Amino acid sequence: MYTLEVYLQTKLQYNKLLAHKILQGFVRGAQFAIALGHIGAGAVVDLAVIGCPKLHTTNVYDESKTCISDDGEIGCILSSVKGQGTFLRDLSGSMIRQLFVNEISNPSEMIVIESYESAHTDHTLSEKVYTQLGIKHPPLRMDSLAKYCSVALGYASLLPRMPRGVKRENIWDHAPGE
Repeated sequence: MYTLEVYLQTKLQYNKLLAHKILQGFVRGAQFAIALGHIGAGAVVDLAVIGCPKLHTTNVYDESKTCISDDGEIGCILSSVKGQGTFLRDLSGSMIRQLFVNEISNPSEMIVIESYESAHTDHTLSEKVYTQLGIKHPPLRMDSLAKYCSVALGYASLLPRMPRGVKRENIWDHAPGE
């Protein structure tokens, strides 16, 4: 079994490492992520590390609301090695626990998370789709790969991509969240 440290020493020197850029959330003082994703053979993401300095470890912040609850630590690091699972660490790097997505399958119970920026998500279209699916909870909205972390932490069940107009997706925008 690889540890993250052994993996970094042996694998990353031979392949490309993609760094996710910090965007609007940081500038607004909202959620943002610092993320690395390693794409190995077959264009498969086999290592990912995402740091979310403002994401609660037990509760989620949303762009339009305050934190649902404010117990738990603020700031976390999620790391994953293909086949080993995803793990939650605090900002000092200490292991907290292994993560598993929630198992909600009934759309009426699902919580959706989507981009806060209307330039990135067609909120009108997404609202229509959620209504047709029977999703009752209003979507959580935030920017950056913190959305992927929110799914991994179980705060949300679904992260759809419904871009406005024709939007070119880039691998570096999603690799660490895969």
